[in-house]
Amino acid sequence: TNCNKYYEFLGYQVFQLKDATVSVTDIHDPELAREVFQCDVKDGVTQLVNFTWSDALHANVPMEMVNGSNKGIQHTLRITEDVFATGDKRLINNKSYYFVAIAYGFNMFKKYDQLNGDNIDGQKEPYKAGRKSVAGSIQSIEVRPHKYEPRNNGTVLHCQYGDGVEVTRLEGLGTGDNYLKLTQVTHDEIMAGPPWKTQYPKYQPKYGPVNIKIVDPLNVVEDEFIIRFDTTENNMIFTNGFIKKGKWCIYKASEEAQIVRDSTGDIITFPSSTIWSDSTFLFNNEQLILEYGFTIKFVQVDIPMKKSYLDTIRDAKPVNDYIENNGFIGANFYFSDSSNYWLFSLPDDDDCSAFDWIRAGTTKDDNEPKCNDYPMTVMDVSGYPDEFEIYEDILSGMWGPFVLCSKDYYGHSHQFYGIGYSDAISGIFSDFTKYRIPGVDIYITKDRNKWTRCPVIEMCENDTTDAPDDHKEIPGPSQGNTYKFAMRRAPSIDKDGNFADTTQPGNLSNTEAPNYIFSRGMGWFPGYAIDVETGHRLNMACYGILHKILLMDLEILSWAESM
Repeated sequence: TNCNKYYEFLGYQVFQLKDATVSVTDIHDPELAREVFQCDVKDGVTQLVNFTWSDALHANVPMEMVNGSNKGIQHTLRITEDVFATGDKRLINNKSYYFVAIAYGFNMFKKYDQLNGDNIDGQKEPYKAGRKSVAGSIQSIEVRPHKYEPRNNGTVLHCQYGDGVEVTRLEGLGTGDNYLKLTQVTHDEIMAGPPWKTQYPKYQPKYGPVNIKIVDPLNVVEDEFIIRFDTTENNMIFTNGFIKKGKWCIYKASEEAQIVRDSTGDIITFPSSTIWSDSTFLFNNEQLILEYGFTIKFVQVDIPMKKSYLDTIRDAKPVNDYIENNGFIGANFYFSDSSNYWLFSLPDDDDCSAFDWIRAGTTKDDNEPKCNDYPMTVMDVSGYPDEFEIYEDILSGMWGPFVLCSKDYYGHSHQFYGIGYSDAISGIFSDFTKYRIPGVDIYITKDRNKWTRCPVIEMCENDTTDAPDDHKEIPGPSQGNTYKFAMRRAPSIDKDGNFADTTQPGNLSNTEAPNYIFSRGMGWFPGYAIDVETGHRLNMACYGILHKILLMDLEILSWAESM
C-alpha cells in the first residue's frame, strides 16, 4: 500500500490534572485528567478516533481522542473554573492547580473501516499525541491564581485579558474574516461632507481587520505599531491576485521602514524592532508578542461564493481548504428605541414567484427555468455560488447581495419580476476580485442633511406586441413609456415630496431643489450607506413603480450592518 507514514501537526490540547501526582500518561482517564481547552488548524478536520485491538472483544475498539473546534491555532487561553470541583467551581486564590499541554498530529492516509473489506487496511490511529516539549519530556505546570494589586508595591491595570485595541487601515481591503465596526470618530469624518470618505478608517477594539488581543496586561506599553504584509515568494501569487504564501511583520511606528526603489522594484529595510509572523497567511494562527503583552491573529480568506472556481485553479483546494459560511460573517439590526421595531420587509420566499427574489441554492427546473437558482461559470468551471443558501437568510431574508437577486434583461424580460439587471449581475459574477461583496453599514435617519440622492429605477414589467410574427418587448404601462431598469420618467422630488418642473434642466448645486441633478427620475433615500472596508460613503439607487413617492416623518434611527 502506498501510504503516508508521517503525521502532520494539527493542534493542541490542555488538560487539568486532579493533583500533582498525575502525569501526561493519565490524560485519557477522566478521573485523573479532564480537557479544558483545545484548538487546531482550521482545515475541516475535527473528530479523530483511534482503534485499539481488544483481546476480550476480538475486535478493534474505537476511542475518540479529540473533537476539534476547527477555528485555528490559539496560543493563549483563560481558565476560570476548577473542573474537578463540586458545587462552586470558581478558582480559589492561592490554591495550586495542575495542568498539562500536549500537541497532537494527524495522519489519514486511508480511512479505516473494519466492516468494509476495502478499508480494513486503513489508518487505525489517525491521532498521535506529542511525547516531548521544547524543554524535554512533557511536565505538568502548577498554577496559583492570585490578586495582582500588591505587585511592585501597588499595580493598577488599564486593560484586561481579552481586550482589543483600535486598528487603523492604512492600505488594502478585506476583513481577515473579522466583523468590522468603524469608530464614531471615523463615521463622523465620513459624514462631515465632501468627499464623503476617510483616507484611514479606524476600527473599534475587537472589530478590526486584524485580531489583536491583550493577553498580558502587565507588559502592555503605550505605543503605536505598524503591521505590514509581504509575500515570501513571488511565484506563490495566484492568478486572481491572492497571495498563497506570505507573512506579516510588526514594528514600532516611530521606527519607520526604509523603502528604496531600484530597477527590480521596491526594497524594504525593516527596523530593528521588527517581529515577523511564525506562519503564513494560510494558517489561522494566534501569535504571541509577549514583549508587548498582546497576540496577533490574521488569516487570508477566500472570495465568497467562488468555491467551485477556486477548487479547480488551486490544486483542487481553496486557500483555507473551505470557506466558512461561504464568506458571510454576520449581520445585525439596531433601533434607537429597541421596543419599537418599526421596519419590516418582504422576506425571500422559494415559491417561484415575485417574492423569490434571492436566488441562492441549487434549484434547477428545465420546465420552469425562470424558477432556477443561478449557477456560475468561470474558466469553464460551473457551480452554484451559494448552494447552502447562506445569503438567503440574512436578517430573516430582509437583505441579500445584489449578485444573487432575481434578474431580468433591459428591454427583454423573459424572467418576470426580477429586481436585478442581468448584465450587471453577470459582470459581477465574472470578476469577484474586482466586484467584491463589501461589508456595509446602512442607516435610516430623520436627519435630512444625511439623506442620499438616488436615481429611481423603473420596475414596471415590460409588455409585448400582439402580432405573432412581431412578438417583441415594448415598455409596459409605465409612466412615460419607460423600459424596466431605465430611470423613471416621473418628475423628481425634493425631501418634502414636491415635484420638479420637468421643463427645467437639472440643478447641480442646490440639494434642496426638486430638480437636484435631474428633473426626472430622482428621489431620496432617507439615510445613507458606508463601506466599512474602504471608509467611503456609497451611492444608492431606489426601485419604483408608483407615480408618487410618499415620505413619512422619520422619528427613529434604524441601523443595519452586514459583513
